[in-house]
Amino acid sequence: MKTKIDTISPVKRRITVDLPIERVAAAIEKAYTEVQKKAKLKGFREGHVPRHLIGLHFKADVEEETAHGLITGSLQEALEKEAVTPVSRPSITAAGPFQKDAAFSYSFEFEVHPAVDVKEYEGLTLEKTDRKITDELVDKRIAAIQQSMTQLEPALEDATFGKGFVAFIDFSGTADGEKFKGNSAENFAVDFGAGSMLPAFEEKMAGMKKGESRKVEFDYPKDYFNKEVAGKHAAFDVTVKEVKTKRIPELNDDFAKDLGNFKTMAEVREDIKKRLIEVTEREAKSELINNAMELLIKNHQFEVPESLVISELKGMFESFVAELAKQGKKFEDIGMKVEQFIDKYKPAAENRIRGYYILDAIAKAQNIEVNESDIEAKLNSVATQYNQPLDKVKEYYTKDNLLNGLKNQHLHEKSLDFVVIKAKIKSKKAKK
Repeated sequence: MKTKIDTISPVKRRITVDLPIERVAAAIEKAYTEVQKKAKLKGFREGHVPRHLIGLHFKADVEEETAHGLITGSLQEALEKEAVTPVSRPSITAAGPFQKDAAFSYSFEFEVHPAVDVKEYEGLTLEKTDRKITDELVDKRIAAIQQSMTQLEPALEDATFGKGFVAFIDFSGTADGEKFKGNSAENFAVDFGAGSMLPAFEEKMAGMKKGESRKVEFDYPKDYFNKEVAGKHAAFDVTVKEVKTKRIPELNDDFAKDLGNFKTMAEVREDIKKRLIEVTEREAKSELINNAMELLIKNHQFEVPESLVISELKGMFESFVAELAKQGKKFEDIGMKVEQFIDKYKPAAENRIRGYYILDAIAKAQNIEVNESDIEAKLNSVATQYNQPLDKVKEYYTKDNLLNGLKNQHLHEKSLDFVVIKAKIKSKKAKK
């Protein structure tokens, strides 16, 4: 057997295979046997058609079976001879023509892993947002908890809507005289000053009583998030169905005890501050990692196998559809076609695959490895996160062949940690 390999692109190869006459002859004999087993011809039982009639009536079947046998019997051998490992399933691009007493040739194409030469990954300049946990942030968090524990009680009959009150309303309106999505609702709760409605809307409602109806008009801000109504004149018919007063709990030690294993508000403040610090540390690390990944991809541009990109896109699409399902929607509901999804997210899928290769190359260059204790710690983390027994988590990952994926994930995390540790960190001010 002779083979010749050609480079089509950095990630695509073609191998041409020439098989000798002797091998073709043996394949023909085997093909006759296989076709004869299944051959049906009038006057003969299935599998008992004479050899000379097989060649006469089933010539095309014999040739097809011969070609199939020659290709499947030599393809892996050709790959091993050329010392290449395909990423994608090889596809036959040419075969034959098939002749009885002649050599047989065919060629096939496949994708391979790209050669990745990582250079710019140590000493990167990364930006981290300056996040400070101030007393003001702790106060805001406590205020939010206090608000969530506020109870509503029926107000006096002549109570008017304003600060400290919640009104349940029916409303229907237009923007520049046209109806729009979300222009009406029933029994909608408006907490005065809490931001559930635009301040202009609430101000026009101020002083309304239970059972009262009023025309509320105002102008939407030009930079309003809903572009459909931004800058337009709003006109709403509003009816107050009920007014309730808010009973806000006092911020004292009794309030602290209601929150759990606390005795004083000082303990609550300390716990909240600790949790906020933990959150900001996770956010800071995530920001650095994302920043590092973006720079690594920017510094290392190379072609990646299309088959892996398609597989990544498939996973992204399935996640996208799953998220829509959580919102009670289908993909068809959002007015996007599959082709549009592919066009929009294919660059991101390519960068993900590119990122995996870069991190693998960094791990190899720095001798970064994942050992059994790393996997054990990772499985423990998963068990804790989902509140599941460790044995059950191990069984799940082993049964579904997910351990290699977990190992690769952890390897990439360690590679990124290395990049971040070696980076120059610059702080930047947080946006408002």
